[in-house]
Order: sequence, then C-alpha cells, then structure tokens
Amino acid sequence: MALQNVWIYTRTTFNDNLFKENTNNQFIFVSQRPYANKKDASETGTTLTLQVVIDKGKYGVDKKTNLERDNNVYNTFDVTILNNRQHIEAKKGDTIRLGDLIEEKTYIFDFNLILRYKSVQVIPRANK
Repeated sequence: MALQNVWIYTRTTFNDNLFKENTNNQFIFVSQRPYANKKDASETGTTLTLQVVIDKGKYGVDKKTNLERDNNVYNTFDVTILNNRQHIEAKKGDTIRLGDLIEEKTYIFDFNLILRYKSVQVIPRANK
C-alpha cells in the first residue's frame, strides 16, 4: 500500500533570489488591502498587488508551439507584508522593492503563489 497524506512531508520552494535578480527587485505599486490571518490574530500586515516592469528571465521554448515563452512584464501578483501594519505609505505608480522573504510562511499550491515578506521599500514616483 502506498503512503497516504504525503503532502505533510513535501514542500515546493520559491527561488526569491532568482526572482529578484530577474526583475531587478523593482515592481510598480498597484493597490493594497489589510491582511489578518484568520488562525493567528497576531499575524497582520498588508497585501500588495504589484506589477512586473522588468523580467530578464529566460523561460525556454513551448513544446507544443515551438515559440519562445513570454516573460512576466506587465503581469501582476500579490505579496503579503507581515509587519503588523495595515497600510504602507505608497501611491499608485511608486516603485516597490521587496525585503526578506519569510520562507516558512510562503507557499505554492499548484501554480498559485502565496508570498510573504518582512518588509518593502517604497521609492516614490517623481512628480511630472
């Protein structure tokens, strides 16, 4: 008989260093909303929606179409900043740099990312 419930022993990891290298760790701030963990009330922060503006990654060739796979430029993704603050001082269009990844609270289910970071750096957009 095969092992059951093996999911408890496995973990898929996110290569944060490569992600930051390929994107120059520069993202455009789109929006934010407060975050509170339903199981642990002390775990609060802010969930940010960010847009990728640089992606130097090479993703290979699609086997079915024989075309080069597209990069992530202009795609958006969510990250949660677990810093006990419900809001960060950022405006749409500001540049965001991600701080340290919290590996033990970051998960990947199928192709869905749940990314948790300790902090972000906000670089305000120049007024034009």
